[in-house]
Amino acid sequence: MKGTPDPVIGFVHDAKKLSKIIREVVTDKLDHSNLNLDLDFLPEGMMPTTENMAVLIWEQLEPHIKGCQLHCIKLQETDTIYAEYYGEK
Repeated sequence: MKGTPDPVIGFVHDAKKLSKIIREVVTDKLDHSNLNLDLDFLPEGMMPTTENMAVLIWEQLEPHIKGCQLHCIKLQETDTIYAEYYGEK
C-alpha cells in the first residue's frame, strides 16, 4: 500500500479492513483450490505461474482498495522463489 497515513489510525489503510478484503477476494478463492480448474478469474489457457498469479491477484484486489494505492503484490512460492508485481506503469 502507498499513500498518506491516516492521522487517527496511523495506517495508510486500516490493517483489519485490508486483511478482510484479502481474505474474501483472494485467500478464500485460492486456499485448497486446484489453480488450473477452480479459479473464476484465471483466463482460459493461462498457466497459474507465480508471475501470472501475482498479476491476477493485483487485478482482484485493486478495485477494493479505497483512499490509497496498491503498491506491490509479492507472491512467495518458496524461500527463494517469488514474484513481485507493481502494476502497469
